[in-house]
Amino acid sequence: MARIAAGDSLSEVLTDLIHMAEAAHDGHMLASILFLDADGKHLLHGAAPSLPQAYSDAVHGMAIGDGAGSCGTAAARNRPVFVTDIQTDPLWADFREIAAIYGLRACWSIPIVSADGKVLGTFTNYYREQRSPTEDDVAWMSDIAQTAALAIERARSDEALRNAKAELQEILDSAGSAFFTVAADGTLRMCNAEFLRLLGFQHKEDVLGRNVHSLIHHSRADGAPHHQSDCSIYKCSQTGEPAHIADDVFFRADGLPVPVEYWARPWIRDGELRGAICTFQDISERKRSEEQRSLLLRELNHRVKNLFALTNGLVALSARSALTPKDMAVALQGRLAALTRAHELVQPGLRANAEGTSAIGIRTLVREILAPYAVANFEDRVRIEGPDLDVSSRAVTGLALVLHELATNAAKYGALSQPSGTININWSHADSLVDFVWDERGAHTPEKPSTTGFGTLLINRSIEGQFGGKIAHNWKPDGVTIRMSLPSSQLT
Repeated sequence: MARIAAGDSLSEVLTDLIHMAEAAHDGHMLASILFLDADGKHLLHGAAPSLPQAYSDAVHGMAIGDGAGSCGTAAARNRPVFVTDIQTDPLWADFREIAAIYGLRACWSIPIVSADGKVLGTFTNYYREQRSPTEDDVAWMSDIAQTAALAIERARSDEALRNAKAELQEILDSAGSAFFTVAADGTLRMCNAEFLRLLGFQHKEDVLGRNVHSLIHHSRADGAPHHQSDCSIYKCSQTGEPAHIADDVFFRADGLPVPVEYWARPWIRDGELRGAICTFQDISERKRSEEQRSLLLRELNHRVKNLFALTNGLVALSARSALTPKDMAVALQGRLAALTRAHELVQPGLRANAEGTSAIGIRTLVREILAPYAVANFEDRVRIEGPDLDVSSRAVTGLALVLHELATNAAKYGALSQPSGTININWSHADSLVDFVWDERGAHTPEKPSTTGFGTLLINRSIEGQFGGKIAHNWKPDGVTIRMSLPSSQLT
């Protein structure tokens, strides 16, 4: 049994058992062990190191039953069968010829029986002369059969356990959630393929037996140490108290954090707490969606507030230059229509009949965005200079958003909020870069803001995130200069 537990094959163990039995008879006896197959109707070769291979092949797969030689009859009856003379015994009628070929004259067979009385196979002795068993012969054959039964049951039990573990591992590996178990001492005992994939480990051997907390849960999201005594998974392994943490971080093999949601449940076997079972899932996409939703809500709030402020500014702007109510209405309608067009450039997908945004010249884009803020002397107050340059369809919305925010700020607080304020807008294209300058003069509040507003955040996200560019603000006593450097490959 120790050899089977150590990993030796059942065939090797039974072969050695037969050699030991044959050696006790000085080579005058040839032994074999046959297994009863899964259907319980046929005998299969197990071990027969001294019998001719052709003979073993001939009896392999034989059906059990009365008249099936000593082995088949013993397996069918579940009791010993001792044949003194193969050539005359009717049980050997179908096998007498092949036995004679190899000089086999006597055959004794004892069923190998499990602890619950089921036939596992047969232990058989062959002799080259007629022979009847003595009481001692029957006793030691019974001992050998019993030993073989123990070996077979142990081997099959081990195989069943290995198969069960393999099947369980296959099930766990096919699960969508990552899984691991942690023992009461904090070591990782089992994990599945999703655990390895999410956390960047190559093989289970890289993690099994290691302290789970120091491996994947040693720090918090902000980088502060996360002590094992504060870990909900470790607490569950110690107390059996389950835990559900909706937002935490585990750490990958490369040290990068992974946002996770996890569930820890007590691991109980035979009524005893053995540790904790933990399942978790990567919530990176969920967090990105939540951040995007939050950003969209903030942008919506920002735009609604801007809309009221802009409408108020357009009314005031139109009123200053109108001589009659009709003049004011015409001017205001034109500016609101221009504001609608500028908004469509910023959010093309919101148009009811939108078919996508096409490329547009940068000069046209600037004018479209600034059109709602037109004043009587627009050409003098707003100067636009730069080479002809088409903005690609994929970049129109992003650049329109930036220009819209700059124009909105200028109308609310900057140069366009003052009668004498001016804006100089120019751009150049060289060395795979487009340098864009927005220069305001005569602003009412030229000092640098103490906090970063949402509009500024949107501008920075677009320039640095979408376009991979750079942006710089230079606040001056009479205004502000904003310089943006954009890779032309991202813009045109």
